[in-house]
Amino acid sequence: MKQFAKRLSISTAGILAVIFALAPSAYAAVSITEFPATTPGSQPWGIAKGFDGKMWFTEDAANNIARITPSGIVTEFPIPTPNSGATGITAGPDGNLWFVEENTDTVGKITSSGTVTEFPGAGTNPFEITTGADGNLWYAVNAYTNLANSRIGRITPGGAITLFAIPTPSSGPSSIATGNDGNVWFTEATNKIGKITPAGFVTEYTVPTPSSNLAGIAPGSDGNVWFTEGATAKIGKITPAGVITEFNMPGGRNANFMGKGPDGNVWFTESTANKVGFITSKGVISEFDIPTQTSNPLAITAGYNGRMWFAEQNTSQVGEVSGLTIPKSSTNSNSTVGDPDTGYGSPNRSNPIAWILISASTITLLAGFVVALKQKSRFRRPVDGPPDPV
Repeated sequence: MKQFAKRLSISTAGILAVIFALAPSAYAAVSITEFPATTPGSQPWGIAKGFDGKMWFTEDAANNIARITPSGIVTEFPIPTPNSGATGITAGPDGNLWFVEENTDTVGKITSSGTVTEFPGAGTNPFEITTGADGNLWYAVNAYTNLANSRIGRITPGGAITLFAIPTPSSGPSSIATGNDGNVWFTEATNKIGKITPAGFVTEYTVPTPSSNLAGIAPGSDGNVWFTEGATAKIGKITPAGVITEFNMPGGRNANFMGKGPDGNVWFTESTANKVGFITSKGVISEFDIPTQTSNPLAITAGYNGRMWFAEQNTSQVGEVSGLTIPKSSTNSNSTVGDPDTGYGSPNRSNPIAWILISASTITLLAGFVVALKQKSRFRRPVDGPPDPV
């Protein structure tokens, strides 16, 4: 019995050793592919996932809205108003893409076939835009040309615009995102994080680190909202109740735009360091170099098939990040619940490593059960019975 148990233990250990040797480390396979825009010098800025299986992005300098297929084929659609300064873009509740024009104080929408409609009177210098939980579009009126006009704007799918005042004067809101709590959250130049309810009530929270130069903001899978501090090399998170925690960036680098990833992490761009990265719900940060130098990455967002996409302003390219997901059974601090688009990362046959690990656990449990049965059988033998073999 002892020899059998020893042989079983060695066999199980050997199986597990092989399995864990085959299992990849978290995010070891991350790679970045870059696709050039059609127009050189177009300066991509915002980017969003469309309803048509493609990614859509704004081209600030070229005055276009562009569409890119998963294989990298780009189609551009001109914005009717010249020099519009298109920046933020988001998928709307009506199946169209909505964007803001900071130079013309306008909100625009574009259909999947490329038809553009513009709605003027959106406030001074609208900058970023998000789809709210109430079925409307919300955007930050940055008002950098006249900060006294700082507002949060709301536009219905029908084009009706409402502007809401922010308690702090000249707040200069910039990035904006819809939180898991159904409210819309935004960053302010006054070192505050703002929250506005669907009814238009605004609450502000001061960030602990002064003069942090708040930049990007995005909801996390943990129920909190995450933001970047562009001057203090920190990333912060704020709970729905307004409690703020800050995390230091590696090497004193600054993060900029943010986007919620399909892997359970929040992704960000680093314009100066030429990187993209992510932060886990526990505050663990990983970074990845962008192949083209001085690309100046800006907006980043989740795309199809568990990938992230980002805009490269200086090089007029769009980047795709692949290899994000990891097995759900991993104990690494970066572990996730899997990709909601593909199911990869769930314990099924679409993830062979996760399936192997589950099989290994089953083998180990069965081995322990066999050993326990043998030992139990041994102790039930009568005292005058034959002894156990040695």
